Amino acid sequence: MAYATRAELERFGGLPTRVLSSFDLAKQDDALAAASSYCDGYLRNQHKVPMVSPSDDLKIKVCEIAAYFLVRQVGFSPESGTDQLLVSAYSDAKAWLEQVAKGVVVLVNTADATPDVPDYGPSVSTSEPRGW
Repeated sequence: MAYATRAELERFGGLPTRVLSSFDLAKQDDALAAASSYCDGYLRNQHKVPMVSPSDDLKIKVCEIAAYFLVRQVGFSPESGTDQLLVSAYSDAKAWLEQVAKGVVVLVNTADATPDVPDYGPSVSTSEPRGW
């Protein structure tokens, strides 16, 4: 399950529209799914994954990582300022995920991935103390 959409990738990924449009929709979807899975590796230390309702900051990081994954497929151009920004955004996203994994950064407005599963153990009670 991808945490971000193609529209969000276009908005937050940092790729110029002409570059993003050079990748077919299936590759964009694959990059978003791979980036989401990559994030899950860090998130599972503090959250149940997959997340049902990812926070906006997580969506942005997924888009930045997906953009990096896309451009990595065709190769980086050292002369391109855009490519340097993608590498920097990817590094920043990875550092941010490490902070989330340590609990230093807390995701807000996230929903439990397993809302129907109780998060508590069995409970035992009696009607009156037995005096033991």
